[in-house]
Amino acid sequence: MSRTSRSVHLPNFVDADTLKVFKDTIKPDMWQDATSVADIKGYSSTGKCYNIRQYIHLKTHSQSAHDKLYSKLFNIVKGINEDHWNFDIKSFDNNDSVHYVLYKGDKNHHFDWHRDDLVSFDKGKRSYGPTAARKLTIMVCLSNSNDYAGGEFQVDAEYNGGTRPGLGDVIVWPGYVRHRCTPVTSGERLVLVGFVPGPNFV
Repeated sequence: MSRTSRSVHLPNFVDADTLKVFKDTIKPDMWQDATSVADIKGYSSTGKCYNIRQYIHLKTHSQSAHDKLYSKLFNIVKGINEDHWNFDIKSFDNNDSVHYVLYKGDKNHHFDWHRDDLVSFDKGKRSYGPTAARKLTIMVCLSNSNDYAGGEFQVDAEYNGGTRPGLGDVIVWPGYVRHRCTPVTSGERLVLVGFVPGPNFV
């Protein structure tokens, strides 16, 4: 286990049966392209966040069809939270909470420095801060580390050494922690990401 004050990395943490549930949810026609440049004060060190990837938001699909996935994912993060932060968290609410992200090397996919502690999303304008509803983020890697090059997960103030997650690895971090995925230079990096809600910190 590798742990820092700002993130927890548990290699090979998810069993094969659970990984199958996570992978079997994906259907080819569910993927959407995401290419954006966010320009929000406090969102990144430059105020801009370049985000190029493909994704599946499960909120756009049937909630009941994914109950098993939601339950398994929340049980994983619940135990990690109890061991490391003990935040007051709630189960996933299907409102932008769980999604798949695919980074392709031939597209130079990446996600610049950003935070996940979303306070509000109103009329296309996002605001971020310490009183957000996103308390924790959990990422489960669904690719082997030798399936792709690049694609390091890096945490602010610790990015002189990032990590390239492998199949079944879990990384959890508080929503207020800045992080990024460096460009994937070859292959594909597939992850399942969940934003864990809860009452405001303050």
